Amino acid sequence: MAEGRIKDANDYIEKFKSVSLENSASETDIMTGIAGIYSEASLPDKAEEYYRKALSMEPENPERVNSLAWFLIDKDRNIREGILLADKALKMNPGDYSYLHTKGWGEYKLGNYEAALESLEKSWENKPAYDHEIYLHLTEAQKAVTTRTR
Repeated sequence: MAEGRIKDANDYIEKFKSVSLENSASETDIMTGIAGIYSEASLPDKAEEYYRKALSMEPENPERVNSLAWFLIDKDRNIREGILLADKALKMNPGDYSYLHTKGWGEYKLGNYEAALESLEKSWENKPAYDHEIYLHLTEAQKAVTTRTR
């Protein structure tokens, strides 16, 4: 896709779908996977379309909520909506490190460094294993708060 070879890309997406189905993946898992493919190929409109389709199929699934939230925040599509979605995911599963990371990254991108630091510190404390991306975001938030208070 990124190289403009649309037919080949569509063939790979069809292969992804069939392999996923063979491995008992749900339709929403497949939609989310396709969204990720489009996102990595720098086709954000298609990625967002598939993240939203997956969420519409499972609106009360915090993973689906957080997937769209992360995409909206990380790709600078709609950070405010992403934070609202992260809050929704956190209401469903309070303390989840991944959802806290999403919220913290969104707050950071909006310049709310203290709120970002709070969420990212909680995310870091709750993570089950080392996560370099959280570490990097936490470090950025710490620097921003330190710089602001000087």
